[in-house]
Amino acid sequence: MIIRFVDFKGEARIPDLYAPVGANADINTATQNEVLEYCEKYEPQFLEMFYIKHDTELADILAYNELPEEQQTDSEKNILLQSLRTMIADYVAFYYFRNQSVINSGVGAVIMQPQHAERTDIVNKCVVVWNDMVRIARKLHVELFGWEYPKEEIFHKINFLNL
Repeated sequence: MIIRFVDFKGEARIPDLYAPVGANADINTATQNEVLEYCEKYEPQFLEMFYIKHDTELADILAYNELPEEQQTDSEKNILLQSLRTMIADYVAFYYFRNQSVINSGVGAVIMQPQHAERTDIVNKCVVVWNDMVRIARKLHVELFGWEYPKEEIFHKINFLNL
């Protein structure tokens, strides 16, 4: 897998992914297992859509990702890997947050997040995470392949109403 837990940051940060110092790690282990299931399901889907008709390039970056970290010295590929990790984290986080909103509340409800005691509208968070992924995907796809991006879902922005 390309994605790592540390790639879930910013808007894509998933609560309880890491245990605070001195805390019981059981909740975090359960969250990590759940996120890992999402990664195993959604990372291949994302890569298939992003690398549509570019199997050689996909195989190349996957092989590079498997190298030990000290052997990953190609700066272009490292930048590409980091961009892919950010996009995949956004893609996985979108589906994770969407599922959490369905499990925990009615559509569009505001849920208290215990980490910060701030109110967070999960649906709006999903829109921000998705659109961030789309912005990076469009730019990177055109840079890599030199032509307009395909019509796959990962290249289309969403808004609050058509979520």
